[in-house]
Amino acid sequence: MQDKLDFFVYVIRHLSIVEIDEISIKGKAILTKELVENLSKVKEEIEDIYDSTNSNIGNLEDRIGDNINIELRTGGFPNYFYKFNDFINSQKYQNNLNKFYIKEIDYLSDETSIAPSILENYKTNLLLIEILMFCSDYQKSVSNEIELFFYRFDKGITLKLNYNKEDLENFNIKNSDLISINTQINETEDKKQLFINELINELSKNGSTYKHLIQNWFTIIDNFGKSYRLFISEFSFEKIKSASIEYFQKINDRIYDTLNKLSGYIFGIPIGYIFLLNNFDFKGEHFIKDSALLVLGISFFILVWFIFLNNIENAIKSIELDIQRFKDRIKNDSTLGEIMSEIQNIESIDIKKQKRKLWIIRIVTILILVVTISSYIFIYNCKLVCLYCCYLKLIQNFIS
Repeated sequence: MQDKLDFFVYVIRHLSIVEIDEISIKGKAILTKELVENLSKVKEEIEDIYDSTNSNIGNLEDRIGDNINIELRTGGFPNYFYKFNDFINSQKYQNNLNKFYIKEIDYLSDETSIAPSILENYKTNLLLIEILMFCSDYQKSVSNEIELFFYRFDKGITLKLNYNKEDLENFNIKNSDLISINTQINETEDKKQLFINELINELSKNGSTYKHLIQNWFTIIDNFGKSYRLFISEFSFEKIKSASIEYFQKINDRIYDTLNKLSGYIFGIPIGYIFLLNNFDFKGEHFIKDSALLVLGISFFILVWFIFLNNIENAIKSIELDIQRFKDRIKNDSTLGEIMSEIQNIESIDIKKQKRKLWIIRIVTILILVVTISSYIFIYNCKLVCLYCCYLKLIQNFIS
């Protein structure tokens, strides 16, 4: 649906402009029926209409085909702009107009024709301003001009959002790029802070002006990308390192658990055998009791040798296997050299110590068992010989 601005634009487009300024337009046109109809829609804005003899024209329809002079006032249209900079100054930070016309570039906003590139740059620039306002720590409006403040640690900058037509003509930031950045800084607070940091770094070095920001936008974005990749890399490394330290701690816990078991066996096994030996009747008067103690001692040896010590040996082998798997996983990562060194120390020192202690326990267990059996034989030597003879005699009688 057409409104008053449409009729007004139709008229001025059919004028051969003689004089134009911020408040009026003067020009010549050949009257047509369509021009007369449109003039009737904007008659309040008509300052004067006269012919080549400077005579006022009464009925326009009677002069169709004549070349006449038309003077129009433009002040009655708040959405009409003579210069592009007038439009920028009116709609600098957001476009609140549903419809507008810019005479300098002859653009009517609701027409289907493609907008001039400078207007597309203007729209993209509004998105950039929206991003900057979102990231700013503080905003201040002075004389219809917005100032943004950014602070990080010991640095801070003030950025005035001031631009003109020339800046937009040299504007080479794509709308799709800004959409991508806007999405990223809204994803996480970390990304937003990294972006602000790079913004401050660039503007504090070379001047915190909006023009400089536009000209060096891709430098800021490139540094932002590098900073974020570095941030992710360091975070990933710390995460891997933390997981590795936690894994090492589990291995150490398993090693010390094994150590505690070995220490318990080192003291427990001799004490157990000493208890058995202490209950032997060295006078040889309690043969059945001492025989039961001998059987108990042999059973204790079997239990320790084939169950307890085997379980510890299997635990050590399992730890060695886990260490080897982890070494294979991190051997190509130079950043984990310190962790590799720690795991190698565990393998070459702690594990070997546990293996040596395990063999000491095995040897001590055998020696104590030998002492136990020898003591029993020493005590009951004669009785054992008699029993052996009786056993042989029983065998002979059985054969006979």
